[in-house]
Amino acid sequence: MSSPRDTSHENFALLTNTRVHGGKAAYRKHLTDLQPMHRALRTSFGPMGLDKMCIDATGDVFITNDGATICKSLLLSEPVCNILRSVAVEQDRSVGDGTTTVVLLSHALISNGVELINKFSLEPTVVVNGYRMAFNEIVKKMMSRGVNSVTSNNITNVSSVTSNNNSNNNSNNNNSSNSNNNSNSYNIITSTLASKILSDHLSHFTSIITSITNPRLIKIVKQTGGSISDSHLISGLVLNCTVADELMNSFSSKQTGIFLGDFSLMREKMPLGTAYAAVDETDQIGQCERELTLRRLNEIVGDGVKTRLILLTGGMDDCCVRECVRLGVTVVRRVHVDDLRLIRSATGAVINDAPCGSGSVRGGFRIRQFGEHRMVEIDCGIQTVVIRGGSRQICDEVHRAMNDVLRVVGSNSCDSKGDSNNKGSNSNSNNSNITSNNSKGSNITSKGNNSKGNNITSNNKGNNSNSSNSNISNVSVLPGGGAIEQMLYSHLRDYASRIEMREHIAIYKYAEALRDIVVGLVENAGDCGLEVFGQMERMSLETGAPCGVNITEGGCVVGDNLKSGVVEPVGYKMKALKAATEAAIAVLRINEVIEFE
Repeated sequence: MSSPRDTSHENFALLTNTRVHGGKAAYRKHLTDLQPMHRALRTSFGPMGLDKMCIDATGDVFITNDGATICKSLLLSEPVCNILRSVAVEQDRSVGDGTTTVVLLSHALISNGVELINKFSLEPTVVVNGYRMAFNEIVKKMMSRGVNSVTSNNITNVSSVTSNNNSNNNSNNNNSSNSNNNSNSYNIITSTLASKILSDHLSHFTSIITSITNPRLIKIVKQTGGSISDSHLISGLVLNCTVADELMNSFSSKQTGIFLGDFSLMREKMPLGTAYAAVDETDQIGQCERELTLRRLNEIVGDGVKTRLILLTGGMDDCCVRECVRLGVTVVRRVHVDDLRLIRSATGAVINDAPCGSGSVRGGFRIRQFGEHRMVEIDCGIQTVVIRGGSRQICDEVHRAMNDVLRVVGSNSCDSKGDSNNKGSNSNSNNSNITSNNSKGSNITSKGNNSKGNNITSNNKGNNSNSSNSNISNVSVLPGGGAIEQMLYSHLRDYASRIEMREHIAIYKYAEALRDIVVGLVENAGDCGLEVFGQMERMSLETGAPCGVNITEGGCVVGDNLKSGVVEPVGYKMKALKAATEAAIAVLRINEVIEFE
């Protein structure tokens, strides 16, 4: 084996006011820079992971164990840290879960790769090629053979060792299939929430999530006051705005016109410039301005019959408010534009940038009491979930947990639909395209008893109003608890033993990185990671199926997690492995760091 070119020079001034880390020194610097991020995330991994207290520059404190939130909060300026941070944020945005897994697996791959380069003098190109070969073999294994993938329509067997079980499942009738759908949905939601703040309220929030019509069009509203268990689902879009006048609180309508306006309706000003009018003519000028303003209002409401609710992103003059009260028209000012876009996505309405008489959409509305405030609830095919908590920080953490599980369910539903329509896809196609086929949405409200007030956040993930609904129960899952990592670990070691190339060493190290993920998961639960991993391997050989660890309050139990209900989405697992591999390869290809002072 030829030794690599000796480029281990460090602090060599190539240019004036520069510091150069090259060769082995560069790789040592990569590991040193990544240590703070790795230490922060390793202990927060898994259902028994610890929380982190984050304090920003203004002194605000929040406590979380969400990997993406921790990565965003870390003040790390090193480029390699930014690479892993961007990968984690993208994983959170596209899938909603697996951010900690991505960072930990990336760090393990980088650490093992640096060991091969610095200690065993292996060329970085060989390590990179070995990692690519390992990932390609993982894709073939996951897509074509060796994984039990439970979908919403049936239980698809791609492993010969479980063919008997699948033949029995494929003979079930439609009622059994529907029961399996609901069971899969429940399992994937509870498994996602198990490591979050909602772990003590799994049944309550699982019921809320499964009742959501469309996980792609979601609005989350947070209100302080009450407890987490007081969160509930509302069949309507709640606006975090009060009506323009107290007299409008009694207005409501089951079916009327709703006008969406992205403008302000303030008093028209005459073009006087710097000229001064006579004092006795100021009243006439003011009356003319009011008439011009009311004329613009009449273009919207007419006689007050067609349009009974006006939503504006800007303000409205008092003279227009009084006229709306006289006509029985409800006005909500300073509505967030994301709320208007959410209504447009659900109903196909038009957001007007000027007053007009033909821009209304049909829907109902009413004024409801939410905590200490009266807010407008609109019936337009959108739902609202009210999340409550003991403080603003708790509401924020519940909000993050709900966002994660909704993205996991939403993206996996789309992946399952795509898989069912493409039975003969190539196993080498690693990229997953997630599309939203939804027409209705949901709205979530979060409440807590902190006096800092209310906050409403809209997560509008889709803009196509002509698409079909997404079904939460249409999911595709794999056994969780490290079962897939253990199976891939054994398969990659067997695959590496059959390769007569130097890359087989890197493939071995890739397998060890997968093992380290499971070991860290078990160690955070207070058990011996290597011992439990050995039990998983032994039971997998005995049963012929991937076995994982089910972490409960009583300890770590090794078994068939697919039967135990500890599952994870197929799309999430594949994207996490792909993202971690790409991040590790990107870092290992950097063999020289030039710092300009």
